[in-house]
Amino acid sequence: MSVLQFSRRQDVIAEEPAIVEIDKPIPLKFKPVERLKQSGLPKRLRKYFIILASMALVLAYPVLVLQANHIDDDLTFPESINQNWSSPWAGVGTQILLREANVHGWTPDAPAWSPSARLTAMPAYQMAIAHAVGDFAELVNQQMGEPADTSLNSVALLLSRDVSANEIRAASEALTSFDGGVRLRRFDDSMTTVQYAQRIELLISWMRQSEAELSSIVDSAKGQPFDRDAVEAVYRSKARAYMAHRFVSYMKAPAGLSIRSEMEASLKALEKGAKFSPVFVLNTKADGLLLASHPTALYRQLLEAERVLSNMAQTVRAQSL
Repeated sequence: MSVLQFSRRQDVIAEEPAIVEIDKPIPLKFKPVERLKQSGLPKRLRKYFIILASMALVLAYPVLVLQANHIDDDLTFPESINQNWSSPWAGVGTQILLREANVHGWTPDAPAWSPSARLTAMPAYQMAIAHAVGDFAELVNQQMGEPADTSLNSVALLLSRDVSANEIRAASEALTSFDGGVRLRRFDDSMTTVQYAQRIELLISWMRQSEAELSSIVDSAKGQPFDRDAVEAVYRSKARAYMAHRFVSYMKAPAGLSIRSEMEASLKALEKGAKFSPVFVLNTKADGLLLASHPTALYRQLLEAERVLSNMAQTVRAQSL
């Protein structure tokens, strides 16, 4: 048997390339460790943006407060009462309440964070309007007796003390219901001469209430021009004058009653109180020489309004004899 002999191949080892030295080696590019970290520019931009946004909000908030403040003393509102409402006073009260709650926003129960919550004059003004409508509804309810007990008594209860927006809307619905009853002749909203005089005397009581508040504010003046209590008293008094003007404008005098000149004088005097609108209420001393005392000025105007309303009530009662 023959044996094949295989030749063993010699391991071939590649030769390493010769090292060539370069006179000018190419420099390696490298970044320091600090540059390898993320750039801080976006963080700084975010920080500046937050600062600027915060400053914008701080500066814009007072502007929003001023925009929220709206004292509506329009003496042509509401329109078409005699055409659309069977009970004119109920129509006036309903329309004004809904205007304040739905159009301007009811500020007395505004959320603490909202610009409206920073207001002083408007909440006092709106609350006095609600109380005035409630007072008038209570008087009419007393004059009418049991037939109107359900709706008008509800209005009087809803519009007493602290009033919320929901209570305003509920009272408006009750007044609308009462007006529907007058239209269907379930209620008789006509007035005798004595009842007309009683309604005028209610307005006189509002003037006296305002005079007492303003007099107290004037007596307690400490010489400091800005006073929150003075602002509230002035705008409550302004609201009562406004509502008195609106009710007198639409109250239908009983047949045969001659009070045209007295009514014109009353409306003219009430208009001055309703339109009393200082830019800032200053509560300095009444005899101050440098700055005005707005509570004192409004007090004098309402004193005149009380005088002409009293004259009107006396004339009405004289003609009822």
